[in-house]
Amino acid sequence: MATPLPPPAGPDEDRGPALIAIGWTLTATALLTQFGRLYCRLRIRQLGWDDYLMFFTTLLDVAFTIVLTILALNGGARHAYYLLMRNPSVVPYVTKLEWILQPFLIIALGTGKASVGVLLLRFLTSQQRWQRWAVWFSIVSVNIVLVLAAILTFVQCNPPEKLWNLQVKGTCWSPDRQNNYAMFAAAYGATIDIVLVIIPLTVFQTLKLNRRKKIGLSMLFSLGILAGAFAYYKTSTIPGIAAEGDFTWNSYSPTVWTAVETWLVIVSGTVPTLKPLWDQMQGNTTSLPGSYYARKSGYSPENSQYRKKVALQDMHARQRSGSGFDSAVTSASQDRFLASETGGEGIRVDETYVVDVMDGGHNRV
Repeated sequence: MATPLPPPAGPDEDRGPALIAIGWTLTATALLTQFGRLYCRLRIRQLGWDDYLMFFTTLLDVAFTIVLTILALNGGARHAYYLLMRNPSVVPYVTKLEWILQPFLIIALGTGKASVGVLLLRFLTSQQRWQRWAVWFSIVSVNIVLVLAAILTFVQCNPPEKLWNLQVKGTCWSPDRQNNYAMFAAAYGATIDIVLVIIPLTVFQTLKLNRRKKIGLSMLFSLGILAGAFAYYKTSTIPGIAAEGDFTWNSYSPTVWTAVETWLVIVSGTVPTLKPLWDQMQGNTTSLPGSYYARKSGYSPENSQYRKKVALQDMHARQRSGSGFDSAVTSASQDRFLASETGGEGIRVDETYVVDVMDGGHNRV
């Protein structure tokens, strides 16, 4: 059967199996991290909006992978020329699925970055004013940019059906206009990833922690830089979508890179919350200050006398071993830092207590 498209340079290759394998591998590992996150949060009774946003992000990723699988099984990762040769009626269907895929990951990127931002807000204090403003601006602005990208995906043609069915009468914007905004949105999202990495680093440098622990905390919150790097690279693959006629083939790389970027946002935004699980696996229960650790030791987040007792025990133990007091108390502070997440109070309490004890040994918090 003759087709209106020129034959591609390559053979009739089906990249569908590779697309399915990549999609489900990323989604499965993302789900594993969320099970770990849920386990940690339930053990310490600290479920918050950052968790709900990340769970929603993961659900969007699962929905994306399901639609991606349907698309790949119907030839959506082959050259459009060969699809038209063998089954012309399937081309509008798989092209429609290609367009439906995009909002899932676009919105998921926004909610994933919002989850990271809300996690940061949980420990930023009211004194860290510019950091809080920067986080809020990042959350709101990146979601506005990405929601607009999702909307523009379908309003670029009137009627929208013309996006996947060229036989429908109507008008569409120039593909360059849509691609330019998509590149802007991708670059802006990458910039926000970097900002959300820099902000906690400015906070960690002010904590009274030894260098090794500062580096450890910085590494936990720096994984988002990988998502930013992938997003910047993804912008270079977007212009290829505009190549005439072969949309099913040309959209493969941007789809894969967006899926990888979303996976990185989910994983990098979840790893810091898994520290209690890691500590428990290592046999260290002092970083589990929720219901589990309360049953073992009588701890509760409201029990300031407990915090004093732990700090004094750490101080006496360190004094008996000949080490400095400051590193002992700040060690206890750092161990509970990520697990408690009580709006920064855990950090402020321990730091104030250290100053009081060192100035005169007064038992104040």
